[in-house]
Amino acid sequence: MGKVRCENCFSTYDDVLDMCPYCGYSKGDPPSDAFCLFPGTKIHQRYIIGQEISSGGFGVVYKALDLNFGTVVAIKEYFPSGLVNRFLGKEDVILVAGKRAREFNYGKKRFIEEAQNIAKFNGNSNIVNVFDYFEENNTAYIVMEYLDGNTLSEYIQKRQGALPFAFCLRIAIDICSALSTIHKEKIIHRDVSPDNIMVCKNGNIKLFDFGAARFSAEVASTVTIIVKPGFAPPEQYEQVNRQDARTDIYALGATLYYAITGIKPEESTDRKMKDTLVAPETLNKQIPHNVSVAIMRAMAIEPQYRFTNAGEFAKALKNEIQIISIRKMRRIKRRKRIVGIVCSFIVLSVAAGIFTWLYNAEREKGGLPDADINILYCSSGDENTDAIKQQSFDAIAENFMNEYTNVKIKFYSVSEDALQSELAHSENMPALYESTTLSDEELNTRNLVDLSALEIDSDMYLNADHNIRQLPLGLNIPVIYFNTSIGTAEEVPSIKTLQELCADASSELVVSEDAAEMYETLYAENVSTYVHDHAKETFLKGNAMAFLGTSSDYLDVQSKLPGIYSIIIPNTGFSCYTYTSLWSIQKTDDDVQTVAEAFLNYMTSDLAQDYLYIQAQNAGIPVTGSAVYNYLNIYSELKDIAEFLELPFAD
Repeated sequence: MGKVRCENCFSTYDDVLDMCPYCGYSKGDPPSDAFCLFPGTKIHQRYIIGQEISSGGFGVVYKALDLNFGTVVAIKEYFPSGLVNRFLGKEDVILVAGKRAREFNYGKKRFIEEAQNIAKFNGNSNIVNVFDYFEENNTAYIVMEYLDGNTLSEYIQKRQGALPFAFCLRIAIDICSALSTIHKEKIIHRDVSPDNIMVCKNGNIKLFDFGAARFSAEVASTVTIIVKPGFAPPEQYEQVNRQDARTDIYALGATLYYAITGIKPEESTDRKMKDTLVAPETLNKQIPHNVSVAIMRAMAIEPQYRFTNAGEFAKALKNEIQIISIRKMRRIKRRKRIVGIVCSFIVLSVAAGIFTWLYNAEREKGGLPDADINILYCSSGDENTDAIKQQSFDAIAENFMNEYTNVKIKFYSVSEDALQSELAHSENMPALYESTTLSDEELNTRNLVDLSALEIDSDMYLNADHNIRQLPLGLNIPVIYFNTSIGTAEEVPSIKTLQELCADASSELVVSEDAAEMYETLYAENVSTYVHDHAKETFLKGNAMAFLGTSSDYLDVQSKLPGIYSIIIPNTGFSCYTYTSLWSIQKTDDDVQTVAEAFLNYMTSDLAQDYLYIQAQNAGIPVTGSAVYNYLNIYSELKDIAEFLELPFAD
């Protein structure tokens, strides 16, 4: 009596048996799905195909045997549903929609890129290993590590409820480690869910199925919309968006939520309309408060409220860092508009009477005069950025008009190059407009309202030398950025020292032209040698260790170098900053001018500043105290800004 190996599960059994006692397979049995390869099929002169493990919209995964090493592997076959088919017993894949051959070939190219991307992480204990990839049978294949165990989804289904807290926490922390690794390569998984987390029999936790993975720099127009209801954040449903590491953080937060509560989170698009998600600690009393807060932060609808990287999420889960709840972050948004205005009044005008706030007096008298005003701002040229900016302006205007129903406000935009022409020839002259790019000479040609009544206190956020015809709505301060994959520093005593550190790392120091004057003032050193026309782009591409930039660069660095950057805000003992958004009022009809002044005043309120610099993620820092405080609670990496600006709450 001899032994035979099952061609379906690869177990060995006595050859006297007609079928495998382990899986019930008899030689010659067809596959479970007619479009799958038959068990026993040999491909690439090396691999024997076995039973189907799973199938989805883009491929089929088989259990297989590597003849070279005699080991069991998993092989993923590119098999996009709706585009291809296979006759029973045949190996070649055939296109069922010939006109979509281009789509098929593009998908195959991305399929191979999936293998190349995952292979970068071979050896990581929390990421599935890739051994080989090749094209055959008119399609492509990826040979991967065979994961013997159960998915987290299977554990949840078997339990039919919440899993043990310690078990779930270990899984989440291990997956955070996996995500930190892939994010350092600027890759986002885009499909983190219980289905794609394997709990192996040897105790390892593995993240797998990178079929949806893409580079974080890719915009929505270049990627397929892939969602898994309950686990996908709202940005994955949108055509106009930029996904990044925070997309995966939301999905992991939702996965952990499901595992420790037994309740699948409600769809993110529904939460966007009305967020009724209950905190995990409310559903499961065994969940510590810090873990519950961390999960809710990870699952914030707005990406800016989530953790900036997976490592930070892991630290929060382990209670190694203190974090503020999403409820506190959003508190300002739930306040009545009048509260925000009063707060801005207290912060901005208690010492010097920033603006006269005459419009509050107008309100007490019965409101503002009837007026329709046009407001002009400069577009950036980036479609996504401008769309978000327009939305934030519209939201601010809507809030204002809800209070003053007799007032009509409309925002519109022109390019910076077209601003002068628009102001010179506009038949409907804007009452209020963004004048940041206008020179002093150009401002002199305009009939602008003298804003000297602002009387800005230099100890606050607006210094005394700002142009009396312009009101700043945002700040910009120097920030030094490091690519930690090359090197970093804890302090920068001088530009010379920083250059030496870069030289030791065989890398570069680059300086933004816009920031050069600030750094020369701060360090009393010449930085012109390091000024680069494309300094930020050079740094983001990984071609420089250090970048002397500003706070306006922070969101780009955070998005494009997730997990591999550090920052230093120079501690110089005095403030050095510029303005990012300057606005002017055109002298015009008295009623129109009154409304323009009132609305510009409202643009400095906490609510409006929140829209501009937190929700819309405009480059810069809010100009009012309490808005800055809210901003720093969200972007905690920039907390030293408070001390830098010598704000009242810095203590």
